[in-house]
Amino acid sequence: MLKLQTFEVCDLSHSCSIHIRNTEEKSPALRIRIVVCPALLNGSIPAEMEEKMKKIASLLIIILIGVAVGADAAAKPRKFYLTVNEFDGNEALTACATGYHIASLWEILDVSHLRYDTTLGFRLDDSGFGPPIAYPGWIRTGYQSTSTADQPGTANCSAWMSDSDIHFGSTVHLHTSWTDPGSEISPWFADSITCQFRPKVWCVED
Repeated sequence: MLKLQTFEVCDLSHSCSIHIRNTEEKSPALRIRIVVCPALLNGSIPAEMEEKMKKIASLLIIILIGVAVGADAAAKPRKFYLTVNEFDGNEALTACATGYHIASLWEILDVSHLRYDTTLGFRLDDSGFGPPIAYPGWIRTGYQSTSTADQPGTANCSAWMSDSDIHFGSTVHLHTSWTDPGSEISPWFADSITCQFRPKVWCVED
């Protein structure tokens, strides 16, 4: 959760540094240096002009806070996880925790740019801070709704509305063999199974 702290540091040269930082993260503060007009200090600026300058300064601080929020969001990798529990095809869309949704393969294809949520996610003995291998989860395909296609990459349990034993959905898991030839979706291995089966679900942060 982003919590911003702003504070000013002024010196004898009539200049101030405005610092904006996220108190929840160990990140450096965004530092902006502002030189204060000497006329403002000795009261020689008309009151109307002074009020306008205060409004401009307030707007500048709001803009800088927006920049800090954007920079903080860009710096944090998106989180994903594999559910602990299992779900049939028509439960996949509601399987993920608040703030997450069932992942499309194309959202989690390159796991090196993601962070595994070890609090919510399924783990194995040697998972460490990374995802488990071998365990499949339902995954979105990016394809149109279909139920009869027994093909990983298109099968999607009628866009996750079916739990029928004659309909098919796509699953993926991280490959267990590091020496097998690669594929178009490495390091993932894909399969299609009937929608009444209950694998886990791959979830990704909104």
